[in-house]
Amino acid sequence: MISLAGNLKKLELALSLYEEMEEQGVPRTFEVQNALMMVYARNCYCQKAFALFQDMVKSNDRKPTVLTYTAILSMYGKLRNSAKMKHILQVLKNSNLKPTTETFNCLIWGYQRVGMLQSMERTFEEMKATFCLPNPFTFSTLIQGYAAAELQNKMEAVVEEMFRSGFSLRARDAEAMVYAYSKSRNLEKIERIIDDTGAKEFRIRFRKLLLKSYAYSDRLNDMERLIEEMLHTKEAFSPRLSAAVVKAYLRQRAYERLDKFLEKSKAAGWNFNRGLYNALISLYGKHGKFEKMEESFLQMLASKCCPYMRTYRILLNAYQGRGRKEEASHILQRMKLAGFDVPESFKLGNSDTK
Repeated sequence: MISLAGNLKKLELALSLYEEMEEQGVPRTFEVQNALMMVYARNCYCQKAFALFQDMVKSNDRKPTVLTYTAILSMYGKLRNSAKMKHILQVLKNSNLKPTTETFNCLIWGYQRVGMLQSMERTFEEMKATFCLPNPFTFSTLIQGYAAAELQNKMEAVVEEMFRSGFSLRARDAEAMVYAYSKSRNLEKIERIIDDTGAKEFRIRFRKLLLKSYAYSDRLNDMERLIEEMLHTKEAFSPRLSAAVVKAYLRQRAYERLDKFLEKSKAAGWNFNRGLYNALISLYGKHGKFEKMEESFLQMLASKCCPYMRTYRILLNAYQGRGRKEEASHILQRMKLAGFDVPESFKLGNSDTK
């Protein structure tokens, strides 16, 4: 009952049950103490958990079991307290108890969470040396850690070892790998994972990462092919993803292709936010496409995305950078009409407007 109350995060109920046992003279067995430890650990009551742990260590008949150590290690891993994890591990080793797979998993997971990858690796090797078999959680934790650190060779080595152990790649781990590959623009490996992943929701997210990678690499043909696929499957497009596509077109000065993309975006009902409008205005301005810049500004005004100070700064920088004082003056007037106070740095002729 105490454990059940802890699982349900009913701490007061768990404590009242424990107190009732005390009042009725029920002996404090290690089973009861472990149940209470699980309650404290799951709810991250670290002071109470550590006090109970110390009490159990000092006792003669309620010594901590492997379950006790596993619970408290899990708690400190959750709290990212690697110092306490090392202390508890040393006490465990001195107790002559043998860690289980779950115990090692708590350590590996805790070290991964704080970025202590060398400690994570040493623990994994120690785990195998003591003939505790890694399970899917073990491999998942290692993959997540290496993916976050962009250590692709180590990440792939763990995946191969996982396959040899008879386990398959889980969708959330495939997602972590895709993120790692997208940062280094390793497009072929992203494509391979997308082909091998069955879960529809993950395939959608992977395609978005692949599209962003195509955009960053200026691979317009591949980018457009993937956009057509996403249009066909009616996948939503975020403004940030649209901004990456827009920037790719403008870097390549592919204005006609950009116009077609914007037309398709609007027809598909993809959202444009202020950030995307600002990106369009800024990029058109930098490339001297003032008609397009002004058209984007007018579309922004017509939408629910009201221009703000950054929008006007972008417009002023574009006009003043090309010596177009009349247009810049018009923008200053629009700012005042919109209720903005014009800072001194925005005054015409001031070189500090950039």
